[in-house]
Formats: sequence, C-alpha cells, structure tokens
Amino acid sequence: MATPCQFLANNQQFAGSPADQARCLLRRVKVAGNVDNTPAQIPDKLLAIVGQPATVTLQQLQSYLTFKGISAADIGGDLSKGVSSTSKGTKASYFIIHDTSDELSGNSFPATVNTAAWSGNDLAKRSTNSAHIFINRLGQSATGHNYSVAWRATKIERDPAMKGLFLHHELIQPRIKGGFKFAAVGPMPGFTQETMDRLALCYIAAAVRRGSFLIPAFHCVLDLGIKDGHDDPQNFDLFQWVGSIEKILSEIQTPVGAHAVLAVAMEAIAPQAVAVAAAPPPTAAPPELETVRDAFDGKRHMPVRRIKGTTPLFFKAKMSIDADGAARAYHPDSKNPESLDNTGNATSESKKFIQGQKMNGKTGKGPRPGFFVSATRLQHGDDFDANAFVDAEFVPYIVLPGSFAADVAPGDICTVVNMKNLRTTSAIFADTNPRVGEASIRTALNLHVHDPSFPITKMARAGGDDGANYVYIVYPNSRFTPRADAPHWPAEQIEETASPLFEAFGGLDMVRRLFPLA
Repeated sequence: MATPCQFLANNQQFAGSPADQARCLLRRVKVAGNVDNTPAQIPDKLLAIVGQPATVTLQQLQSYLTFKGISAADIGGDLSKGVSSTSKGTKASYFIIHDTSDELSGNSFPATVNTAAWSGNDLAKRSTNSAHIFINRLGQSATGHNYSVAWRATKIERDPAMKGLFLHHELIQPRIKGGFKFAAVGPMPGFTQETMDRLALCYIAAAVRRGSFLIPAFHCVLDLGIKDGHDDPQNFDLFQWVGSIEKILSEIQTPVGAHAVLAVAMEAIAPQAVAVAAAPPPTAAPPELETVRDAFDGKRHMPVRRIKGTTPLFFKAKMSIDADGAARAYHPDSKNPESLDNTGNATSESKKFIQGQKMNGKTGKGPRPGFFVSATRLQHGDDFDANAFVDAEFVPYIVLPGSFAADVAPGDICTVVNMKNLRTTSAIFADTNPRVGEASIRTALNLHVHDPSFPITKMARAGGDDGANYVYIVYPNSRFTPRADAPHWPAEQIEETASPLFEAFGGLDMVRRLFPLA
C-alpha cells in the first residue's frame, strides 16, 4: 500500500506547494487500486499553472463556449458563480478525477464502447447525482451538481470539515474482470481524446470560477489508507490530458478566424451585458417586437418578427432535414447505400443530370459519378455541375419561402439555435420551399438534432424534429460574393459573417429573452 498524501486539517490542504501536492495526488493508479509510491511525473505545462491565478477571463471563456456551441450548464453551471467552499470558508481547491467502473458482463470490451451505440455513453439514462460532472466517451458532459455546491464523493470527505474542498468529475469507463474477482481492468487507452478535451475544458471553467487553477487529484490516491478504498481512474494518461488543457487554453487566449471575429464582437459589449449561456433566463422583459408575416412549418403557424428598430427577422419552428445540393443526395437506384435521400423526394431540377454520364444533352460534372446533380436555389455555375450548388452534407443552410421578406434573398446569412441544448450554428439561406422549418444535413449535425451515432444516410430520410424547438434568425442584405472555386459559399466564411451579426442581435441572451426556456 502506497503512503497517503499528508493532509493538514488546520490549513484545509495537503502538505507542500501546489506542485508538490499534484505530484502526490496524481500518482499512477494501477490495477486493483495499487498506487505508485514515487511522486508522479507532472507535465511542465501543468506545473506552470497549478495553484496559480487563472489566465483566462470569464468573457474569453464565454466567447469560446459560444463559438463551440457548448453550454456552461454542461460544464458545472453558471460561469458567473464561484465554487463551493467548506464550513470554514475555504474555497474548493482540488479537481478530483474519478471513473465510473461500469462492470461489463463479458470479459471483453464491445467495439461500440466509444460510440453512442454503447448504452453506457447515454448520460440521459444515467444518474449524475454522485458527482459535479459526468463526461462520456464521446466528450459530452452533464452537470450533476453546480460547482458552487459542496458535494461529497470520496471516503476522505467523511470528515464534514472537508466537504466543499473538492470538485468531482466522473469519467465514463467500462471495466472487465480480466482474471480478477471484480471488474478491475479498464480499456487501454483508458479514455478517448474527446473525454480528455471535455475534462480539460471543465478544469479551465473551474479555474475561471475560482480565480486560480485547482490542484488535480485521483480518487484512489485521495482514499489511500482508508478501508475499501477505490481504484479509479484506471489508465488515465496525464500527459494526454495536459495536452488538451494546453490546446484549449491556446484556443481561448489566442482566437483565430471566426472565433476571433466573435471575440472582438463580444469584447465590444459591456461586461455586464455579455451573454452567459448557462445563466438562468434573464428577468428583463422581451424588447418591443413587430410582426412581419405569418409562416407555416407544416405543423403550425407562427409569426415572423423583428425587434422594433432592427432588421434581423426571427421565428421558431420544427426542423426537417434536407439533402438537396449534396453531391450524393440522390442516386437513380434508391437503394444505393451511399445516397443521402430517397430519389422520390428529389425535385425535377435534381434529376436532370447525372455526374459522369450524359443526360439531357449534357455530361454531368461532380465528385460522385453515377449520382444525380442535385440542385439548390442558390447556385453559382452550370446546372449540370454538382459543385455549382450548396452541398447539404458539408454546408449549414436553411430553407425559406422564395418571397420570405423584403431584402431577404438566397445567399443571406442566418443563425439557428437548438433550444433543447442551446447549441448554435451559422447558416446560409440556400434553398426555397413555401414552408419554413427545414435545414441542411450539416445544420442538423452542428446542432446535435440527433445523437452523434445517428447514420448520416438516414438523416434526410427519417431524421428531423417535429417540435418547434429551433429558433431561426435571418439577417437581411447579408449576402457575400461567392468564391470562384467550389465551395462557393464555404462554411468558414458563413461563420465569419454570421458571428458578429448574431452577437449584435444579442446572442443567446437575446434568444432566451425572446423564447424563455421551459
């Protein structure tokens, strides 16, 4: 049995400098709860920051979360709140890493363990009450308790005075017996890169809320010397995790491209007005609105409105999923396994030409020989060239009536918000339909309309959401000149154009004022 780390009860901390504490508390956890006696080898990048003041501001972190479409509600809650504290007033100082030790019935790991097909990754069906945050192997997370809540999840916290000193993180990990009497063996590697990235983001969020970087610790090491201690986490790669911390810190502190545009736009907003995605719905009343027209999404009528004195138009509707414009949208053989939609759903304009074959006097062009050239209303090039259209598989777009509103035409930029998870995506108005509430495959993917494991070849056929759970914001006269080379309307340029417009609109804060969450 390795020696436990010395805890100084009067000071409510472990002995030594923050770096020394990390070296003790992050000693490698081996099978059956055996722990190295020698101090852990800590990456220099972690040693440089542990216990030091946070180098990221709340506004920088919020800009990053908005850009990534991540809700603060999933990484510990409202960023403007602090962290838990003990009964003596000592703030949470330790970032505890656990694993769930999910015992499998067999003696091998299923091939699906890192996909949504494995039920262990379904956070909605798992109780998250035992920790502050649960993180699955897809990099998704759920908050069981806000970081501001003192919660006990280790045996060492049986001492009431210690409650509130630790923030707890459960990483989803399956276990098999592997020759032991209990499920002692975890997979190798122990955790996916997606898990490590989300855990790194949680570490940074905790630092922002506390004002300094916490001291990481393994559950097993904390409970050394206590009867029936734990053995988690297994096969945790400390260097991989610190690499994720370094990467995300760099992305937050030095934004580039569309993220930089968003950061500048948010910097221009007074700090007190910055939208915090996970904050409770603001109490301010919605601004004065005016109705522009009525729209119909096939299920319900809803008004299209704007904030009085502004130009962006918005409405709430369902989301049908469109494959039009994709190079592999339709195939003459509807049973082709690579096609994205049934040929019967294609309009006549999407069945005039076949890529690589002569039809209607023209040899179709495009990257998918044998597939039809699928058309969208937005076009730059020849009718028989698949690259002339907006590819639903790779470009986020929405579908609107051709005469939706004055000063709105195909090519205008939009923002779409999934009100079920507060994910956002920039998009372009690329196709027309008398009804609203339809968007490209890429839009649905960006918004996580479906579980990430949902096959892309089924999205247009059987996917979508009939609930009015999506807010569509359209910016009139926001069109930009298409590029000469395909893609003519690249997703990156759509994002760069839409991000500052969405922030000027008021971002998620305004969306939640206009459409309060239930």
